[in-house]
Amino acid sequence: MNAYETRQYEMFQRVREFGNTHRDLFPDPGIALDTFAALAGVIAELAATDIAKRSASATARGDRKAAARAALGALLLKVSQTARVIREHGFEMPPFELPGANTAQAMLTTARQFARDAVPYDAEFVRHGVVTSTLTAAANTLEAAMRDRGNGRAGQLLAATRIRELTASAFKHLRTLDVLVKNELAGDRSLQSVWKRARRVEDTRRTRTAPPAPETPVAPADADKAA
Repeated sequence: MNAYETRQYEMFQRVREFGNTHRDLFPDPGIALDTFAALAGVIAELAATDIAKRSASATARGDRKAAARAALGALLLKVSQTARVIREHGFEMPPFELPGANTAQAMLTTARQFARDAVPYDAEFVRHGVVTSTLTAAANTLEAAMRDRGNGRAGQLLAATRIRELTASAFKHLRTLDVLVKNELAGDRSLQSVWKRARRVEDTRRTRTAPPAPETPVAPADADKAA
């Protein structure tokens, strides 16, 4: 939940606690207690959905993808440079040229091409300190990170949409409770005040206050003025 949704959620919790604390003041069974119970169910689902959104947000972050991309890029460069050195010593093999585009998809395609073309020359690469079989594993790691990031973004969007739907549902229950509390507790002004405080969405913005005006300096007495 974003900051405003969180303040709304806290207000829902206060309303739920109002219902729990004063449930004996409402008819049982009755619409008020049923509505408080329905609101409690929405609150529980909101909490679970927020956890799901946070989890999806963590998956959607690009840290894992960036690390996998950097690792694959370094490996591609190593293979390309090593192949150049091997060819300079008269050994014939494909050029192992790096991709012209520096996109993740281009890197994946190049890695799989390198892995395929390097098979006949594995021994020579190993002699020069490069294990080309790691290309496939590095490509798979990047591809999985890209897929998980996409899934995370989708999950984040679904959770955000669900939070908005649940919040709308909670406000629908609150409108019903506004009427019921006003009717059922009409004679108790104190509880009406407690309800209004619980029902208010807190505004955490600080009111800017103007700095105090500087005091007007007092002109010193004119010492030369005649008495």
